[in-house]
Amino acid sequence: SDVCSSDLPACPHGLRAEDHSRRRRRILTGSVAVRSAGGGDREAIAGIALATGQPVAHSGADPSYLDHLLATGTVFVAEYPDTGVVGWGATHDDVIGSLLTDLFVHPAYHGRGAGRALLEGLWPGQPAAPGRYTFSSLHPNALPVYIRAGLVPDWPLLYLRGRPDRRAGGRVEAQPVTSEEAAAAE
Repeated sequence: SDVCSSDLPACPHGLRAEDHSRRRRRILTGSVAVRSAGGGDREAIAGIALATGQPVAHSGADPSYLDHLLATGTVFVAEYPDTGVVGWGATHDDVIGSLLTDLFVHPAYHGRGAGRALLEGLWPGQPAAPGRYTFSSLHPNALPVYIRAGLVPDWPLLYLRGRPDRRAGGRVEAQPVTSEEAAAAE
């Protein structure tokens, strides 16, 4: 059916739920379904990235970034019956453990459980299990979702911007420091 469910707002990107008979991991949590993402989800993921204020580059709206995640990580989407994809998330395993790289839900669907369902799908069991970590976004809903899942805030991730030609000597060197050393430098 092209008609969205009467208990939810119209699908923000005009998409229908995909055929779920494909070989995909599918998890039901309440009325939201979480499944492995595929190439057919690109448009929906890009729409969600842009709707949540993400830049085109290095986000779900960036085809090369999404290709990288699909090839090297685990990417899931959340959808409600007859509304299409309303959220997406991804993890990437590295030498430290499992990094939650992305977790975004379209603003029209905030507070309905899609983010929690994605987190549970990407990190089955206890999300705060050893070796699982993420960097929270600036969105006010992000940190509370992670805390409710049992993750513990450790230290803020600072994003630095500037013109490359203004760097001293054109180079930047990074050194590992403790949280106390970083706090003292502020």
